[in-house]
Amino acid sequence: MYSIKTPHLLLHLPNSDWAERLLEYELENRTFFEPFRAKRDDSFFTLDHQKERLVKALKNAIEGSENRFWITPLDAPDIIIGDIGLSNIVRGCFLSCHLGYKMDQAHNGKGLMTEAIAGIVDFAFKKLQLHRIEANILPSNIASKRVLEKNGFEKEGLARRYLKINGIWEDHFHYVILNDASE
Repeated sequence: MYSIKTPHLLLHLPNSDWAERLLEYELENRTFFEPFRAKRDDSFFTLDHQKERLVKALKNAIEGSENRFWITPLDAPDIIIGDIGLSNIVRGCFLSCHLGYKMDQAHNGKGLMTEAIAGIVDFAFKKLQLHRIEANILPSNIASKRVLEKNGFEKEGLARRYLKINGIWEDHFHYVILNDASE
C-alpha cells in the first residue's frame, strides 16, 4: 500500500498488527473525541474491534471506497497521534468524497492537522484524481473551521440536523474544496 509524507508526519494505511496502538489512541482520547462523533458503545474500545476496524480500512482502500490513514510523527512512527480519511469516494461524473479527521488531544493545536489535511488533499487530487472534497463540521468546532479554511476549503452552507453526534442530530457547516486542475 502507500503512505503520505508531510514535513512532520507520516499518514499510512496500517495493517492489523496496529490494533494495540489504535486501541491505546482511542482510549486515551475517548472523552476528548466524544462531543464530535457518533456514540460508541464499550465494544468499540476493545482490541478485537480495533483489529476488525483495521481490516475493514484496508479492504475499503483496496476496493477504492475509502482511504483511512493513521497519523504518526516522522520521528516517532510507532505512535498514532491522529487519523484522517477520505470516505464515500464516488467515481464517474461526480469524482467526490468526504473528509473526516481527528487529532490526539496532546497534539491538538500545533498545526499538525492543517499539515495532514494539506497532504491528503494533494493525495486526493493528484493520485485519486478527484474533483471535490467535502467536509462537515459542528458550528461550535472553531478549530476545525480554521484548519479547513487554512487549506482552502470554502463554506457552502449549513446542513440542518446532518449527523447524529453523541446521540443528538446536529447541524453542520458544509465545507468544500475543488480541484481546479480537473477543470
